[in-house]
Amino acid sequence: MKRDLVGRRLVVTGAARGIGEKVARLAAARGAQVTVIGLEPDRLRDLAEDLGPAVSRKS
Repeated sequence: MKRDLVGRRLVVTGAARGIGEKVARLAAARGAQVTVIGLEPDRLRDLAEDLGPAVSRKS
């Protein structure tokens, strides 16, 4: 089941890699506004740039 997340806001911790990154990508693809948090600022920046304006990041 693919759920529409338009209008939802999600905070994803551990988003620099692995499951956290995958969750952030899927949520953004389904329309959610996503905030990514993690310990690797360079990877978070790259992820946020890749996913576009629906994503913000916190290091």
